Amino acid sequence: MLKGAPSGIYLTRMARIGLVLGAGGATGHAFHIGVLAALEEATGWDPRTADIIVGTSAGAIIGALLRGGMSPRDLAARALGETLSPEGERIAAVLGRPEPAPAAEPTGWWSILTTADPSQLLRAVRRPWEARVGALVAAALPVGRVPTDHLVGGIGRLFASEWSARPLWVNTVRIDDGQRVTFGRDGAPAVSVADAVAASCAIPGYYRPVEIAGIRYVDGGAYSPSNADLLAGEGLDLVLVSSPMSAGFEVFRPSVDGPRRGFCRLLLRREMTRVRATGTSILALEPGREDRALMGVRALAGERRHAIIRQAQTSVLSRFADPVRRERLRILTPPQAGTVHRRDPRPASRVVELGVPVHYIDYGGSGPAMVLVHGLGGAHVNWMSVGERLARHARVVAIDLPGFGRTPTEGDSASIHANRALLTRFVDRVMGGRAVLVGNSMGGLISLMAAAEAPANVAGLVLVNPALPPAPGRFFDLGVAAIFAGYCLPGIGELLMSGRKALLGSEGSVKQMLELCCVDAGRVAPEVVQATIALSQERTKTAGGNAAFLSAARSVVACILQRGAFEKMVGRISAPALIVHGTHDRLVPLAAARRLAALRSDWMLKVFEDIGHVPQLEDPEGFVAAVEEWLRHAGEALVARSASWDRL
Repeated sequence: MLKGAPSGIYLTRMARIGLVLGAGGATGHAFHIGVLAALEEATGWDPRTADIIVGTSAGAIIGALLRGGMSPRDLAARALGETLSPEGERIAAVLGRPEPAPAAEPTGWWSILTTADPSQLLRAVRRPWEARVGALVAAALPVGRVPTDHLVGGIGRLFASEWSARPLWVNTVRIDDGQRVTFGRDGAPAVSVADAVAASCAIPGYYRPVEIAGIRYVDGGAYSPSNADLLAGEGLDLVLVSSPMSAGFEVFRPSVDGPRRGFCRLLLRREMTRVRATGTSILALEPGREDRALMGVRALAGERRHAIIRQAQTSVLSRFADPVRRERLRILTPPQAGTVHRRDPRPASRVVELGVPVHYIDYGGSGPAMVLVHGLGGAHVNWMSVGERLARHARVVAIDLPGFGRTPTEGDSASIHANRALLTRFVDRVMGGRAVLVGNSMGGLISLMAAAEAPANVAGLVLVNPALPPAPGRFFDLGVAAIFAGYCLPGIGELLMSGRKALLGSEGSVKQMLELCCVDAGRVAPEVVQATIALSQERTKTAGGNAAFLSAARSVVACILQRGAFEKMVGRISAPALIVHGTHDRLVPLAAARRLAALRSDWMLKVFEDIGHVPQLEDPEGFVAAVEEWLRHAGEALVARSASWDRL
C-alpha cells in the first residue's frame, strides 16, 4: 500500500520481470516458442518487455529475436508457416529464410583422438573442487567441425551495428579455462550480438568453437543449461524460466531421458534457490510428459518442431488453469493508468510472491498483526472456526506453508527450517515486519524457531499443542511413534503415504486424521470438515504433496529428538508467549507442554480438559477466549516490545 493512498486502497506499479531462456537445441527452440506464446495468451504480457533476458544456446537465439522486436505470436507463426503480423513480416524480411546447416569441415582422422583443451583437464586433476562437469566435457571432446554461421546470419542483419538497447545477456563458456562469460552484461568483452549468440550455440564436439578477439568460446550450456542464477540480486519481482532440458517431478519415473533431465533439474533448482534467497520470486516452466514424448532424446532433431510448439503451448495454458498459478501470473498484467485496486471482502483468499506463490486467507481486523500457522498435513482450513473471531482483536491472516494447502513447493524444501525462513519473509512482506505467531503442532515449532532466529519479526507467540521433545522419562504414544518411524524410513514413508491415499481416499484420510487429533471429531464444525475434504481432493492434482509432507515430518522428528538444542533455542526467545494444550493429545503429550512451561516460567499455560491436538477445532469458543485473555494480559508487553524494535 503506497503512502498517501486512502485506507483500503492499493496502488500498483509495473513489476520488474526477468526472463531466462535455457539451452536445448532445435527441440528446445520449439519449446521456447510454445511457452512464450502461451504466456502471452494467458496473461497479455509481452515477453519482449522483460527487464532482463538471459539466453543460453537455443535460448540465446530466441532472446535475440525478442529483443529484435519479434513477438511470441510471430515467432510461432513463422515457425509453423502461418501468417505473420505486419511488424513480424518486416522483421522476417530482415532475418531472411533459415539457412541450412553446412557440411562439417574436413580434418584428418586423428582429430577424433584430440581434445579441445587438454590444459583444462590437467587443471581439473589438480583442483577438482573447482571443475564443472559440462565445462570438463567441453574441454575433453574433440573440437567440433560444423560452423555456427548459419544459425545467426539473420541475427547479424537484425543487429547490424550495435547491441540490444534493452538488457540481453548471452551465456558462453571460455574453453581455455571453463569459465562462464556472459556477453551483454557489465564488464563483459565487447562483441556483436551475432557473434555472442553463435558462441552460445557452439555445442562442444559438434559445432566449431567461436573465436572472438583470439579467445575460443563454446555453448553456455556447458556451464549451466539455464544460468538462472545470474538474476539473483538484480532487484526483480519475478523471474520466469523456460527450461527445455529439465523436467518436473515426473522426471523421477524411469525413462530414457530421466538421468539427463534429472541432472539439469538439480542444477536449475540450485540456481532457483539462489535467486529466491535474494527476495526474487522465480517460476520454472519445464517439459511435461507429453512434451518430453515429442522432444525425444535428440536435441538437434527438428522434425517434430511443429508438434512441440503446439504441445508446449497447450501444456503451459493447462498449467495456468490452476487458480493459484493463475493468480501468480497476475503480476505480469500491466496496471491500467489511474486505476486503483480495492480490498476484497473478508475473509479473502490471497497470494503473495515469496519465491513460491504463498497462499493465505486474509480475515482482516485491526490491532496487532497475527499470523495463524497450521501443523503437519494441515492448511488454512484448520483456522476456519476461529479466524473471524480473532479478527475482532487483531489483524489476522492464515498462511498455507509450502507443500500444504494451496501453496506449492516449486521443487524447494518443505522442511521446518525452510518454512521458518519463509514465514519470516511472509511476516516482513505481508504483515509489515512484526506479528504474533499462532502456531499449531508443527506450526508451533516453526513459530518458536522464528522467534529465536528472527526476534524482530515476532511480537508474541501463541503455541497451540506445539511439536515438542518428550519430557524426561516420558514417551510418545506407541501408535503415533510407529507411524512417524515409518515416515522417517526412506522408501517406507513413501509407500505409507501412497498406500494410505489409495486405500482411504480424500474423505477417509481427513476423517482418520480428525479421529487421531481429536477426542471427539464430532465437535469439529461440519463446514470445516467439508472444506478440508475439498482441499484434500484439490491437493491430489498437485505434484509433490507426499514429498513435501515427508520432508516436513522428517525434519520435525529430527528437531524434537535433540532436546538439548531445542531447550537452548527456547531460552533465547524474548517474545511473550501463551501455551495452549489439550489434556488428551496423543501426538504431543501434555507433559511436554508442562516441561516447556517450566523452562519458561514467564510464559502462560492454558490447559484444555478433554481436548486433543487441535483445540481451535474442538473448542473454538474456549480457544478464542484464552487468546483474548492473553492479549489483554500481554498487551502492554506487546506494545513495549514493538516500540523497542521500532527504535533499533
